[in-house]
Amino acid sequence: MAEAVVATAIVSALVKEVMGRLTSLATEEFGLLWGTKDHILSLKDDFDYIEAFLADEQQKQVKTNVRELQLKHLRSVSLKVDNMLDEISTEPLLQHLYKQRGLEYKVRAFFSIHHNKFTFRVRIAHKVKGLREKVNDIAMAYKKFGFEINPSGVISHVGHIGVAGRIPLPDRETISKIKSSVIPESRNKEVKKISEKICDKDIGKSGNDGDQIRVYGIWGGKKFLVVLDDVCIEDNEKPEWDILSDALSCGAEGSIVLMTTRSRRTSRIMAKVSELQHELGFLSKHHSWLLFEKLAFAPERESQDVDISELEPIGREIVEKCERLPLAIETLGSLMWLKKTRKDWEVVRDSTIWNVHENKVLPSLQLSYDNLLPYLKNCFAYCCLFPKGLDIEKNLVIQLWVVNGFIPPREQMDLYVLGEEIFNCLVWRSFFQVVKKNKYKMHDLMHEMARYVMGHDCLVIDHAGTKIEMPDEVLHLSSSCPDFLFSSQDLGKLRSLRSILMWKGINNESCISQILNHMYLRVLYLPGLRTLPKSVCKLKHLRYLNLSFSKLEVLPESIINLQNLQVMILRESSRLRNLPDGLRYMKNLQYLDIEHCFMIRPYGLIKELTSLRLKLSVFHVGKEIGEAKIGELGNPNFLIEELRISRLENVEGLSDAKSANLKCKKNLKLHEDVLEGLEPHPSLLKELSISNYKGNIISSSWMVNLSNLVKVTFLNCDKCEHISSFGRLPKLRRITLEHMSSLKCLHNDDTNNMFPSLEDLHIDGSFDLVTLPCNLPKLKFLTLRYCTDLVSLKENMLPSLLELRIEWCEKLASLPGKLPKLESLRVESCDSLVSLQGDMFTSFLNLEKLRIEWCDGLVSLPCHLPKLKILKLRECHKLVSVPDEIQSDLDVLVIESCKYLNSRSDI
Repeated sequence: MAEAVVATAIVSALVKEVMGRLTSLATEEFGLLWGTKDHILSLKDDFDYIEAFLADEQQKQVKTNVRELQLKHLRSVSLKVDNMLDEISTEPLLQHLYKQRGLEYKVRAFFSIHHNKFTFRVRIAHKVKGLREKVNDIAMAYKKFGFEINPSGVISHVGHIGVAGRIPLPDRETISKIKSSVIPESRNKEVKKISEKICDKDIGKSGNDGDQIRVYGIWGGKKFLVVLDDVCIEDNEKPEWDILSDALSCGAEGSIVLMTTRSRRTSRIMAKVSELQHELGFLSKHHSWLLFEKLAFAPERESQDVDISELEPIGREIVEKCERLPLAIETLGSLMWLKKTRKDWEVVRDSTIWNVHENKVLPSLQLSYDNLLPYLKNCFAYCCLFPKGLDIEKNLVIQLWVVNGFIPPREQMDLYVLGEEIFNCLVWRSFFQVVKKNKYKMHDLMHEMARYVMGHDCLVIDHAGTKIEMPDEVLHLSSSCPDFLFSSQDLGKLRSLRSILMWKGINNESCISQILNHMYLRVLYLPGLRTLPKSVCKLKHLRYLNLSFSKLEVLPESIINLQNLQVMILRESSRLRNLPDGLRYMKNLQYLDIEHCFMIRPYGLIKELTSLRLKLSVFHVGKEIGEAKIGELGNPNFLIEELRISRLENVEGLSDAKSANLKCKKNLKLHEDVLEGLEPHPSLLKELSISNYKGNIISSSWMVNLSNLVKVTFLNCDKCEHISSFGRLPKLRRITLEHMSSLKCLHNDDTNNMFPSLEDLHIDGSFDLVTLPCNLPKLKFLTLRYCTDLVSLKENMLPSLLELRIEWCEKLASLPGKLPKLESLRVESCDSLVSLQGDMFTSFLNLEKLRIEWCDGLVSLPCHLPKLKILKLRECHKLVSVPDEIQSDLDVLVIESCKYLNSRSDI
């Protein structure tokens, strides 16, 4: 991979963005731009030519000094053009703001050098003319040096070379003569090429759409193994794969199709059953070393004049840097076999290995990167700004992509929805690793590749005291060090800066002010501030502002000058008293996060913002004049992502509750304290929590329609007797019921098809509970605490149960006769329990952990517990013995304060 080729991809994306903006501007009324129309159209023509050239450049992947210099110059000029276009699009927003705010502000603007529309016209006309000449010089230079343009303008993405092999089984001689052929590098029409290989074009059959059908004639009734290596099938090829897959099912019993891929999406398309998908994890530390040792210290090494004992400690450090990634270990191991001296090995250990072109590590990772579409490449490369090892929030990543213009629009679709598609695509292709819900990580090798791809566009400061090597024209700055300083010379190189991401804040306020003097900034992530520099409100190009965890008490009214602002994050700024009155004029604001900003009451200010997503901790329903009413939530354009509602006693009846119109909130995913009349969107709600409800029944007509509900939690609903509305929900997997003292049953219609998907049931403090559903086929985890009226659990009701915990169920006299899959059982303070089960040979065949405490009525334990490893007994005063049959295989036996057992010598 040549560095110039990578730079071409980044600059090409910038040129494409500029071209799109010029095209849009050329079709609009020029208004403030009289006298510049010809120059704008000429700019568009030159960029049209340059865009086509760059497409051809990426295809040829040719590196020359002339092209590198031209590319660098093009990048610089394109940035200036893009900044100018941003000024042009911003000025009408500011002029409209002054008009809205009244005569005083219009007069101020008129006498302002920066905001007088006549001086603006002159200034922009001068810029347009100057930049048009520079762009024209670049276009002419391309023609002068004879750079030809591919008329088709199609960019081919070079992929990994794969191998498709086919052999009949079980003939070992045939296996040893397995025939292999190379799949062409282009990823276009992958299924077609697989079909041709399987049909064996060596026998003279030309490839056509009937290849899949001819598979029947070649392989029908035979036992075979087909190996498809490094496959990448896109969604639009799925129908073709389905046809081929059906054709491959023609073989005899025992036939196998084995496929490898780096794309999760491909694996899901090709293997329809999840059990047939096997995701390979990372190597253990031990096996990582074995792989490296096999390659770096191969037998041939012994014949060389090399001291292996001297190199091994260095080799182990190199393997540690590979972080158990087989591809990197294998590549480095092969490289190190060529290195003969200790010094050679130390150079590799102490260097950034992906900047050493001989080691092939970066080109190996580049194979997956090259298969990405241009906008996916941009999105991935930008993520190098996240600190290594950081748990990355998906929503934050998507927001940054949107505000930077990386996501190409598609018809009328929400850019945030498209961003989620892109993020999922990168996860499927293993560029991100899942940590937990909405949290992801980049492997360090992927992180380094992203940083390498970005090249001089980014400056990343990882540690305090790091010597900063400042590129000439940095676009994005990321720092995990709050104490760094820039020299005056370095500050001059930040004139084109677009992103500042200070992950741990910054301690030096003067440094903040210096950095914020750069007027073209789009992204500012600056948490933990004590005071807000005035220069922030002059960043008229700003799209993203994160002031989370700040100590700010007020935001200046001048913040409304940020008319391009799309995302504002104020989360955890607990001292912030209110938002500026002028917030209603920020028409481009799309996302406002005021979670845990408890003093802010934004409801009256944001009615005029027609596309705002709001994230807040709690909505307080008021009744006094000036306080928020529940109907404030009824605005159809008021998009809420997360909602908690308090002070429901101030809701004045059903009609008042319905005025909140929650069923129209399509972005609402989680909300608590939602009661009768607060109807959410039925198909999108996944989690529901209800607290302090005083009705006898938690039931409503809309509850039975919550088709995607996964989890429900009911707390302190002390008058509720059952939760019948939730019994037939198809996806409900987890129920938590706490302090529901009047609960008698889960469902008043005790049939066999209640709670079909329930896996986890937790009941605590239901003193009146007398029964559970007669059949819970998928339940795996059951906890019953303080269910003092529960007498028994029905037979055969828990066939899938893995863990059972019962505490303070004083009337429970017995457990079900059959719990075939139970692995862990804990019983505490159940005085009526005499024995654990009736059929001692079938009840607990898989039980591994048994813990019994304060069960004064228990007199015996079962004898047949073949897998029991851990047994803990405490305060069981009537228990006389532990069966010999279960003692022999125990790993842990704990007996404490058991009157009769403590005195026995045979235990």
